[in-house]
Amino acid sequence: PRQLVRAFPNRRRALVEDVVLHPSIDLAVIRTLPGPPDLGKEPPKISCDYRIGDDFFSFGYPQLEYGDMQPLPTARLVKGHLQRFFQHKNSAGQKYHAAEMNVACPPGMSGSPVVKRGDSSKLIGIVTDFVDAGTLSSRSEEVEIVGHQKTTVVYRDIIRYGVCLLLAEHIEWLAHAVG
Repeated sequence: PRQLVRAFPNRRRALVEDVVLHPSIDLAVIRTLPGPPDLGKEPPKISCDYRIGDDFFSFGYPQLEYGDMQPLPTARLVKGHLQRFFQHKNSAGQKYHAAEMNVACPPGMSGSPVVKRGDSSKLIGIVTDFVDAGTLSSRSEEVEIVGHQKTTVVYRDIIRYGVCLLLAEHIEWLAHAVG
């Protein structure tokens, strides 16, 4: 059965005509009736021009939880820069070329567009995941004498970075999927 989807920002409703799934990564195109939603301007173009240090922004609706309250989707703007490019493997085993963002993207940001800051008509990619990095924060030695064995404990801080699937690698598939 066809379902209604809501297109932001004008809140126009449309029927889903088809969902086209990428054959090897977690990427899909939703085709709507009576055609693409009118957002009042040209859709962004996929950017092939990005470098380490480029500024970006992303907008999504992650679920925020406070104490015993029910999780609520909350609008969030994330700004930062691209800090490295790498071959990412997600928890489903899918591999794709990605950019690591210098900020965390909380659950619920997945699927959010990542656009060039200063030119929102240039779409870099889609938020897909996160990576954790351990950083040495302090070192503490604890000596426990059990026989002649010395135990050293090293403490690390975990830093979480957002991952962006780079759409430039998938331009041909997207052109085919959009139709």
